[in-house]
Amino acid sequence: MSEDYERQAKDFLAKTGTEFKAEFVEYGKHFDDDKENRDIYNITLARGERKFTFRFSQSTNDSGFKLILDSTKKEVRYTWQDEVIKKARNDLKEFRKLASHKMGGEGAVGVLKGFNIKEPITPTPYDVLACLTKSEPGSFEDFCGDFGYDVDSRRAEKTYEAVKKEYDELCKLFNESEMQELAEIN
Repeated sequence: MSEDYERQAKDFLAKTGTEFKAEFVEYGKHFDDDKENRDIYNITLARGERKFTFRFSQSTNDSGFKLILDSTKKEVRYTWQDEVIKKARNDLKEFRKLASHKMGGEGAVGVLKGFNIKEPITPTPYDVLACLTKSEPGSFEDFCGDFGYDVDSRRAEKTYEAVKKEYDELCKLFNESEMQELAEIN
């Protein structure tokens, strides 16, 4: 990602006096149709007495610990990995300890030799701000038409309500011109 994008997000937060906080919650499924686990965070945007806290899921590529085989530079997956990642809770030392135990049993020393461990990446202000709803979603029918949802779908209605709530919460934090500036972060 370009440093320009990250700078744009940080400048927006500074200009509006908004604090950004990302707190790891869990490694699991976030969306109803998730096939893979991902890191889930509570994101808080705080400005004076106003704040908006919501759940945000990181991409699967940047979530969890990845074991990369030094010889091939390819990710290796083991059946126990998700369990160990959940227990390690984004702690590299704990992941090494638990992974070594799973790979070589009690007292295993050096069993992770030959592997590079890619650590999870915490979402940045740009990652989050670029994903937020920055314009009024309109009616449910308009929303469905704009995004290809079926108007008879309960899932579409649930998504619409979440998008509407997110937009309303952002409008409580930022005025109209700030929302326009926020929309330029993409």
